[in-house]
Amino acid sequence: MRQSTFITGLAAMLPSAAQAWSVPALLDSRQNSRPYQEVVCKPEVGSGSQLPPCVQIENIEVACKPNGTDPIYLEAHAQCMCGGSFFAEKLACERCLFVHGLRSERTLAYYSGVLLSASNALCTGTPTAPFASIYSNIEAAATPITTGATATSDQAPSNTAISLYYTASGPQGPGSITGEAASATGTNNATTASPTTTATGSTTSGGASTRASTTAATAGTATGDAATTTAASGNGAVPTYAAGGLMMGAAGLAVFAGL
Repeated sequence: MRQSTFITGLAAMLPSAAQAWSVPALLDSRQNSRPYQEVVCKPEVGSGSQLPPCVQIENIEVACKPNGTDPIYLEAHAQCMCGGSFFAEKLACERCLFVHGLRSERTLAYYSGVLLSASNALCTGTPTAPFASIYSNIEAAATPITTGATATSDQAPSNTAISLYYTASGPQGPGSITGEAASATGTNNATTASPTTTATGSTTSGGASTRASTTAATAGTATGDAATTTAASGNGAVPTYAAGGLMMGAAGLAVFAGL
């Protein structure tokens, strides 16, 4: 009788034991799965294919990393960042997050404004700091905006097509470094993936370098319900554009008043 009771109890425990053994496997599966934003905005592509903007911007930042903080190093960094497609693709990366419900219209406007201010600071005049420092300082000083929709919606679930949010229309990748700044180029050529093409910077005269005239508008444009409207000329600053009827531009964002 006791033996029968023991066997019955053991049998009743077996399903629970099986479930317990399956929990680690389930957790491991979840932990090993890629975050959704990486699945849709950093999809794996074949050799020779266009790189997703969210991947390309990482490559460009590595390629353009300054060798030091002296003015000549910062000038080389600025030419590399501003003469190629970085700012157009950085904006496109934000746009990808918006299209896939990971950014609201208001948040997109906020980060677009931060990027616009940072690109103007780096690409006009004499650069005084690397892009990463400029961007983080502007982001820290900015006040959240109060206009634009706060709801999010995945407009293309699991669709990894770059054409949903970006159309490349010019040289893609880092810009050329010319003039005296060419002697200060970085030696670290490591990238997460190979850039598609290299942007061509402007020529120099008399040792005074002029940054590439390639603008973000010619390097690529937002697609879908985002249309390029204007762009800063003579440098690689980001374009302003409208998304869902909201104009993206530092002049129209209260968040950047006083910056």
